[in-house]
Amino acid sequence: MLVQAGKPYFNFINRLRSEATKKEYDWAFRVFLEHYELTSDKLAETDPKDIEALIIDYVVLLKSQKKSYSLMDMMSESAIKHFCVMNDIRIVTTKINKFKGEKAKDESAVDDRAYTHEEIKILIDSAPIHLKVILLIMASTGVRV
Repeated sequence: MLVQAGKPYFNFINRLRSEATKKEYDWAFRVFLEHYELTSDKLAETDPKDIEALIIDYVVLLKSQKKSYSLMDMMSESAIKHFCVMNDIRIVTTKINKFKGEKAKDESAVDDRAYTHEEIKILIDSAPIHLKVILLIMASTGVRV
């Protein structure tokens, strides 16, 4: 199916600056359109309320497939929202966001803790003189790497 044709797709893809963003949005948009067997031209002609319903159904599908919040956000909203904005289609994204649920806390942020005195001593004992100063400043001020 030819997804990438017409003025609506041109408006969507050519306003993106980064090549990486173009690639990701194009992929997410293409997957969305193929799921509903649509083209960008047909989507642009669809009533905004119907587009919202399609996105909500798609979010529920992605959620049932246990997709990550970030992937769900990019696939269900960011690319499609950008398409709608660039083609003057007004959709209500706050309603869509209610179906996505809560964003999981970043596990790595939970593990951040102050260094123990033993850990600091090991670092200082094994560091060259110029790094000892940096390590001691970091230890005394609470700065993290």
